[in-house]
Amino acid sequence: MRYYMNILILGGNGYIGSKITREFVNSGHSVVCTKRSGSNLSRLAEIKDIVKWIPASIDGVESALQYMAFDYVLNLACSYGRNTTLYDDVLDANIAFPLKILNIVVEHGTKNYLTIGTSLPYDLNMYSFSKRMFSEFGHFYVDKHNINFNSLLLEMFYGADEPEDRFWPSIIRKMIRG
Repeated sequence: MRYYMNILILGGNGYIGSKITREFVNSGHSVVCTKRSGSNLSRLAEIKDIVKWIPASIDGVESALQYMAFDYVLNLACSYGRNTTLYDDVLDANIAFPLKILNIVVEHGTKNYLTIGTSLPYDLNMYSFSKRMFSEFGHFYVDKHNINFNSLLLEMFYGADEPEDRFWPSIIRKMIRG
């Protein structure tokens, strides 16, 4: 007998999030994804009506928890902090928002939380620093709240549909221009 899970994905319409969301939906799991207002869902056009979309907000997640318990929370939401000198968006997206969600889901009995971190040096930029800090919070929760928390540290990744502002597409463009 196969067990189907209820999964909450923070940032399920992003580059990596859309691939993971599609895989879970195609495997028959019940998927709820947060999305920012005005988010582009084109990567998930064929399944966008199957996924349950909620606002990327504390209220959105709390409302969803009134109707469904989650087996897993996957944190794929982030801000890279490109083109800005202010860090509010990076700190909110990479620490404050996922930490508030971690608090809420733990209160509701969710035991499994996976976050996507980075293998970049923590002091390289605000993105890598904030990802590291959130992982530290999560590991603190493991002992205090008896949960499973994992931080997957990604190296460079690339795919045919990689956004143009990412590392590899920018390198390729620079090489083409000499």
